[in-house]
Amino acid sequence: MTWHLPQPMLTAPTADPTLPPGWAAEPKWDGYRAQLARYADGRVLLRSRRGDMTPSFPEIRAAAAQLPGDTALDGELVAWEEGRLAFERLQQRLPRRGRVAVAAATRWPAHLVVFDVLRLADTTTWSYRRRRAALEELFTDLRLQAPWTLTPSTTDPDTAHGWLEWTAAGMEGLCFKRLTEPYRPTARTWRKYKNRMTVDFHWDRWKTSRRGRWTTSQPPGRDPACRVSMVGSPLVVVTVPARQDGLKLRRVECLD
Repeated sequence: MTWHLPQPMLTAPTADPTLPPGWAAEPKWDGYRAQLARYADGRVLLRSRRGDMTPSFPEIRAAAAQLPGDTALDGELVAWEEGRLAFERLQQRLPRRGRVAVAAATRWPAHLVVFDVLRLADTTTWSYRRRRAALEELFTDLRLQAPWTLTPSTTDPDTAHGWLEWTAAGMEGLCFKRLTEPYRPTARTWRKYKNRMTVDFHWDRWKTSRRGRWTTSQPPGRDPACRVSMVGSPLVVVTVPARQDGLKLRRVECLD
């Protein structure tokens, strides 16, 4: 029987980091949203919301042989570097193909952090709680290891709050998912809380890249006049102009 990956279920932002009753929380990873299909005939598709990523990540395609035929997963494609999520490595790898992609996989291996199972049977009609149990069973029965990672999930508010301290590793925040809800393609009924922090910096001394990584030779963490030890964020918003000690300063809000 022919089947296709559904469109991804989406998140809506929330300003409240508290886990509501009847919901589960998961860490929000900094990577590419990715769905994977492993068909019974051996074909593999790794797809983002922008299109096919399969040729760019050959290690994921090869590892899909561990999965049963006609399996579909939903997750976040990530790369690690020096103990921190490195989104820029995924960006560098995406346009690469063939031998160049294989070499990049050796240098910057990707991992698929799986948070949902979309097909063993047609699992999209199942509740989150039932899909999560099936996903955990899949990882246990097959003893899946890297590049597969099962994302943590909890219904305990204290555990969820503790995950907000993972920002040093590049974690973006939390996702909240209703336990009784089926997988609803394109629906924005999951909730997303992003970490926030405020810092001061010398605006004239350095600038940010498109993803908010600091790109000058002297980042703020190495500038003795700056009040920040580390900044890395997908979005930087100037919120409060200020002057202090005759230097031009700006206060920015970093949404990790």
